[in-house]
Amino acid sequence: MIERNANNKRTAITIVNYGFYQDCDLPKEQQKDSKRTAKEQRRDSTGTAKEHKQERKNERMKEYIDTNVSIKQHSIQSIIDAWNQLEPYGIKMIYRINPGSKRCTSLIALLEQFGEEKVIQAVDKVKQSDFLQGKTDARFSLNFDWFINPNNFVKVLEGKYDERHDKKLTKNNNNFERRQYDMDDLESKLLGR
Repeated sequence: MIERNANNKRTAITIVNYGFYQDCDLPKEQQKDSKRTAKEQRRDSTGTAKEHKQERKNERMKEYIDTNVSIKQHSIQSIIDAWNQLEPYGIKMIYRINPGSKRCTSLIALLEQFGEEKVIQAVDKVKQSDFLQGKTDARFSLNFDWFINPNNFVKVLEGKYDERHDKKLTKNNNNFERRQYDMDDLESKLLGR
């Protein structure tokens, strides 16, 4: 005999006197029932299975979050240390980055996109750039917030501000080399001496 109980979420089918029809499996079934009973008793003492599962999931998530936060804090501190090594190059130091601040979220986004190594590599590029150090343009002053702006960061990382040693320094806008004049010789020729 089969009983059927249905509601809007599920249907339960029960075979009445199942053990009677399965007499050869009766000892195995009794063992399973006793194991199930012990397991159910354990669940009842600690709450439902769903609650227990959710609790374990929350513990794993907390452990992951704690680990992830400590990794990020370590990376942020490494970047602060690398940045502060730029002080001899005329770059202002930073002392801390407040969690949850715009500066912190921008830096974390850079870390997630490029990784700690690339961010530190970009910081090191400042040491080789006269422009970023403010030596070529007095109107420009590099600061950390400018540096972690995603558009600026990519330019620094890709080398847009690297020194070009192969360029000839000229004050005019053409491709001709400047002539070098001996002014004394030119003056004497002009005056007829």
